[in-house]
Amino acid sequence: MRASAFGLCFIIGCALVPACTCADPPSKCEPDGSCAPFVLSAPVEIVRDADGVVHVYGKTDADVFYASGYMQAVDRLFQMDLMRRQVYGRRAEVLGDGFVGDDELIRKLDVARWGKEHSADIRQNQPQSFELVLAWVAGINAVSYTHLTLPTNREV
Repeated sequence: MRASAFGLCFIIGCALVPACTCADPPSKCEPDGSCAPFVLSAPVEIVRDADGVVHVYGKTDADVFYASGYMQAVDRLFQMDLMRRQVYGRRAEVLGDGFVGDDELIRKLDVARWGKEHSADIRQNQPQSFELVLAWVAGINAVSYTHLTLPTNREV
């Protein structure tokens, strides 16, 4: 259950990230592109253990989700961008012609629409959960503002 909840959160996050374009990072962005500054309620403690696993401790769930999104983007921004491109059927733009067929299939299945529909459903029926997703996306956006380009030193 936990893994599927994270997967759904990631798909919804992929659907929200492109819509979040704000001038003053970090911010909490709505799917319509409107943004409000995201303010932590208290300091967040981020610990990386001996195995490199990140542990996040905070006063509120929103603070923890923000820091979790931030740290995930710090560690995996390139991978997250590839997954975002996969959801939109746009991996061939960076990975080459070998991915055109996959992109065409994803576009026919309209996977991005599923994320947007689930996002709208969660926003309406589970507003507290939706706020946590927005906090997570705001953490990702904070990293994308400080890392203007994606890492290019990755082998694909």
